[in-house]
Amino acid sequence: MVSLLSILEIQGNETSVDLFKDKESKKYGYAIIHNKDKYGRPIISCEPIYDSRKKALAMGTELMENIKTFDLKAYRKKFN
Repeated sequence: MVSLLSILEIQGNETSVDLFKDKESKKYGYAIIHNKDKYGRPIISCEPIYDSRKKALAMGTELMENIKTFDLKAYRKKFN
């Protein structure tokens, strides 16, 4: 589950997907981060469950793209 605050941060800022590898399991995870060059602060992270960097990157990118296109209009009306 992704919080509304995380969705707003991802939609309103420059974000990218960063990968990491767990030392014990040797599996890959990802984090969607805020402005890698300036802050590099993670907004969402995923447990290292992927066997390859390629799969982790694909899943992180898919989630980020889905969040960027998610329509928040219904939620904004609810809070006004």
